[in-house]
Amino acid sequence: MKPAPFNLLRPRSVDEALGLLQSYRDEAKVLAGGQSLVPLMNFRLAQPHYLIDLNGVEGLDKIEIDDQTLSLGAMVRQRDVEGSPSIAERLPILREAIEQVAHPAIRNRGTVGGSMVHADPSAELPLIATALDANFHLRSAQANRSVAAKDFYQGYLLTDIAPDELLVGIDFRLPPAACGWCCSEITRRHGDFAIVAVAVVLGLGGDRRIAFVRVALGGVGPAPLRVEAAEAALLGEWPGAEPFRRAADIATQAVDPPSDIHASSSYRRHVARVLVRRALSVAESRVATRRDPGPFDSAQGRPFPRGETEHLRAASSREPNGSSGPGERISIAVAVNGVRRTATVEPRCSLVDFLRHDLGLVGTHVGCEHGVCGACTIMLDGRTVRSCLLFAAQADGAEIITIEGIGTNEALHPLQLAFRQHHALQCGFCTPGMILAALELLRDHADPTEEEIRVGLGGNLCMCTGYVNIVRAVRAAAQERKTV
Repeated sequence: MKPAPFNLLRPRSVDEALGLLQSYRDEAKVLAGGQSLVPLMNFRLAQPHYLIDLNGVEGLDKIEIDDQTLSLGAMVRQRDVEGSPSIAERLPILREAIEQVAHPAIRNRGTVGGSMVHADPSAELPLIATALDANFHLRSAQANRSVAAKDFYQGYLLTDIAPDELLVGIDFRLPPAACGWCCSEITRRHGDFAIVAVAVVLGLGGDRRIAFVRVALGGVGPAPLRVEAAEAALLGEWPGAEPFRRAADIATQAVDPPSDIHASSSYRRHVARVLVRRALSVAESRVATRRDPGPFDSAQGRPFPRGETEHLRAASSREPNGSSGPGERISIAVAVNGVRRTATVEPRCSLVDFLRHDLGLVGTHVGCEHGVCGACTIMLDGRTVRSCLLFAAQADGAEIITIEGIGTNEALHPLQLAFRQHHALQCGFCTPGMILAALELLRDHADPTEEEIRVGLGGNLCMCTGYVNIVRAVRAAAQERKTV
């Protein structure tokens, strides 16, 4: 599964990107994180003649927050939102939602704007935008405009963006500081798209009556839905089981869920009722306690150290090496396992194919080629990524670590030793990607629990179903590190 040939365009400014969009319109697709678009291209369900890569555009990856508004650039990585202590403090429901988006390697590349524009009705970020009625800032070569979330989402995978427009930023109006929150969903496993999802924000007045409330549902229709009738029923009420039950009933009456291979309409309706009631209860409990896990801290088993995330983005703020014309190859230079390598690549050449075929590093395996199995996991600038979802040209200037770079036959990495000692590999096909994912997990979690290991490795599939021993091996490696 390889994408059809295309021309890669790599603008360095928003104005340049808009000029390209105006020129090529329906012949072009915009590439942000690529976690949704590239699978479609690999399946040849999308065959753009021109791919406009925004990863070198300056100014789209800013996180700004003041007393009333959180502003996110469209190219802010989802993991940077996850790791921001300011967002954890000021808009914790957004971080709670981000933690449920796919898996770490996907969030490392996935962007806030990309998820918003893809507009999957089961996705978490459009749900939060709808609940808080976020404003989407759109630009074209002719004009700028802002669109509220209720007008932005118009149907299944359908938004109000014109062919010559770019989403450049999203503004979230911050709820009152004392509000509680809950973002919850029912999925087959952590990281899957939600069968049903709910987002609730709840605030109480001085008399302890409900003074502020937002209720939104995802997965129950062609677009996320804010249930204003349920909100109206709650305003002025004292919080409790009965008003929460009534609001859940109203929310259920407002939706007409689809039936599909994942769930029936009646099941989704029942789950929506239960989730709304539970989320309201959780949000109320958080009003008083502000039970927030706090900024991510590796000493507490959290993904990133304290401090803002600009330093995390710095490594990937490379200038693009230029654009490719029809039939042209692109020159790249990368550091792979500490060795500088140069090459010329076709724009559609995936990073995993470059590593395997051009560099002979066959330890990185090719599995699903749409970002699901994790067999191709590597590290790019210190973060795990799916190398089947990146084009080799995007890695220009990057530092890459593959399975060949973490140990040798004479001196295995402690994780490799633990996998051997605990029989954590059978056919071995998933093992390189699994070990790279575990390496990031143990780097960012000082002492992970079994549940944290299972969630952290949940994006890597073992077709031999050897998960029990894999978890034991990672746990043993963590314990061994503590004793050194």
